[in-house]
Amino acid sequence: MASIFKLLFLIIFLALVFEGDAGCSPFEPQGVDIVQTKTGNIINGRQEWKVTITNDCRCSQSQVKLYCKGFKTNEAVDPSILKISGSLCLLNNGRTIHPSESVEFLYASASKYPFILAYSIVNCSS
Repeated sequence: MASIFKLLFLIIFLALVFEGDAGCSPFEPQGVDIVQTKTGNIINGRQEWKVTITNDCRCSQSQVKLYCKGFKTNEAVDPSILKISGSLCLLNNGRTIHPSESVEFLYASASKYPFILAYSIVNCSS
């Protein structure tokens, strides 16, 4: 009987550790808010967009990757902020993004590109 309670306690404890109060899990990509706004500037005939990516998780995240297949821009994006590699883009050179921190970049395109979180490493130890 005591072993059942220990097992139940362990399951609840692990659920709290891995989910946390912000709903961030090391097993699926989440906890990143992606907001895009028009800047009002026109670059080479294309609308300029400002992308703000914020870590909404209570834990730090690193190696953040976005789906970006077919992403094209008329404005150079600093590769240390957004490095395009095939259908994925590495954000912030893979460096840690702490809770509530944001990474921003600009791009120019005829329409808003639908960036989606693909992957991140969640670190709740600090």
